[in-house]
Amino acid sequence: MRIESTFGYNFIGACHIVPFSVDIPIFILLPLRNKMKNHRIQILFRSMLMALIIVSYAAAQNISGKNIVSISNTTGIKMITIVPGSFTMGSGRSGFNLDKKTDFSKDAPYYDEAPVHQVNITYPFSMSETEITIEQYRLFKKNYKGGNAFHPYVSGISWNDANEFCEWLSKKEGKPYRLPTEAEWEYACRAGTTGLFWSGDQSPKADTNPWGFKNMASGVAEWCYDWYGPYTANTQTDPVGYKKSWTKVVRGGPANTTEMNEHTLAFQRVSEFAFYRSSNRASLQPDCPAAGSENVKSHFIGFRIVQGPLPKTTATDYLSGFPMQGNSKHKFCVSRSQYGTTLF
Repeated sequence: MRIESTFGYNFIGACHIVPFSVDIPIFILLPLRNKMKNHRIQILFRSMLMALIIVSYAAAQNISGKNIVSISNTTGIKMITIVPGSFTMGSGRSGFNLDKKTDFSKDAPYYDEAPVHQVNITYPFSMSETEITIEQYRLFKKNYKGGNAFHPYVSGISWNDANEFCEWLSKKEGKPYRLPTEAEWEYACRAGTTGLFWSGDQSPKADTNPWGFKNMASGVAEWCYDWYGPYTANTQTDPVGYKKSWTKVVRGGPANTTEMNEHTLAFQRVSEFAFYRSSNRASLQPDCPAAGSENVKSHFIGFRIVQGPLPKTTATDYLSGFPMQGNSKHKFCVSRSQYGTTLF
């Protein structure tokens, strides 16, 4: 028996439907058809049929690790749903030649990108196609002014503010939203690839990866859910980072950059390709800049979101280390006061 159908998620809002057909052996359906008078059996039958359709669709399309469908919630945030899969996390390269050599250029992966290890993602999740825009963020915080460095995307906010946005959106939509785990972020960024970038060993000219995610190799740096810490060589399943640390993980670019010279301490946007590789890591304190503070210099971090509950994996035990490891150049929160400038 051939069933012509459509497949799509409808748990957030409007969705893009993917049409397909699937062959289901008739001997599966005939025994159940005679029992359909029972309401509970009807529900069970429909659930079994939908599960069979989804599995058959995934097998037919070979979509392990690929997006199934894109959806938009009531705030206009477009989400892309991807299915479970495995990937190699981190960098095994000894070096690369991506940028002009300077005193600050990054010519090899930092130590925190190793060891390379396998990560298994055992659940589907939906992540926003792009970073949250200024317009979308203003629905949560009307007085946010934004900056021009990464317009139209929000930047220069703390991890705490990004997390509060997710909590606000969860209440508004009636569904759980959160920041992506570091593993989810790299899984989506790589989109089944293994090079320095999703496009290979050269930075993409048009930054939309094979799964439809945009700006992951060129846009604003993004907060992740995890506390920052070193990798281990062990295979991990649905990792959620450390129980506690100094800083929160930043992906998709450097956290910020202070040009340390005699002329300025102003933060500048980083353009070096090396900091936008799929495995590049950075970190910063979750309250930097402190909410409402006029003495803390802004950074360039923004964020994208995930719809779905956090994996129930036990976080790794806390391992004390030096704060803000894995950042580019000189990355600090800068506090100006009558006693001078403090870097921390």
